[in-house]
Amino acid sequence: MTDEEAKRKAWELVNEFVGGCSAERHTLDDQQLDSAATLVDWIASALLEASKPKWRKIEEAPRDETLLCWSKRDECQYLAKWEERLNRFEFEDAEGGHCIPTHFLPLPLPPGE
Repeated sequence: MTDEEAKRKAWELVNEFVGGCSAERHTLDDQQLDSAATLVDWIASALLEASKPKWRKIEEAPRDETLLCWSKRDECQYLAKWEERLNRFEFEDAEGGHCIPTHFLPLPLPPGE
């Protein structure tokens, strides 16, 4: 969600609320409009925050996808796949070091044409 999309959705929510308060159409004075704009900023901020991907525990990870993983112990992030023979997600770096993830983020969809 972009800033503009969040703002638009927030104004829609505020307009729906104000319009739904009574059957008659409301006209806002300058002070009310300023208050509505502040409310829209708060709502838009909350919508943006809620739309951001959140790190989730590795136990919740799908086993059929490549994931962006985080290892709390090793303090590193990397791409990893499920290793069936090990029964866990794992990544081995070029030096042979192993990272065992504690958290993951799904990868976004590839860009459209």
